[in-house]
Amino acid sequence: MILDSSFLVSLFLLNDTQHEKAVRLLEKHKKSPLIVLDRVLEEVFTVVCYKTGYQTAERVLHLLGSTDKVMIYPITLGEQKEIFALAAIEKKKMGCVDYCVIYFAKQFRMNVLCFDKQILSLLKKSH
Repeated sequence: MILDSSFLVSLFLLNDTQHEKAVRLLEKHKKSPLIVLDRVLEEVFTVVCYKTGYQTAERVLHLLGSTDKVMIYPITLGEQKEIFALAAIEKKKMGCVDYCVIYFAKQFRMNVLCFDKQILSLLKKSH
């Protein structure tokens, strides 16, 4: 499973409206390989930092980086070029991180834990 920032933010912020759903989904998929793209990790840090402060954001990074249940995947320059090529084909008003998630879900043929309707819609369209 590829973990999107929308899912991770909901998982780590207890007052998020999707928090309980995120907890249930993680429990359901706990035996699946869990992948967090490095760009997703950066986005999660930023959002959590803005919403709750630096200490919480740092704790989230530590939790994700210190468990053997989550693989942090570093995107290469070649992959980044392919992601931009995908964006040029899709031409949707989306963030770069969203295109990264879509690209790797297709590349790895993996499902995504995500609450972003636009990402889910594009992934559904491609299957």
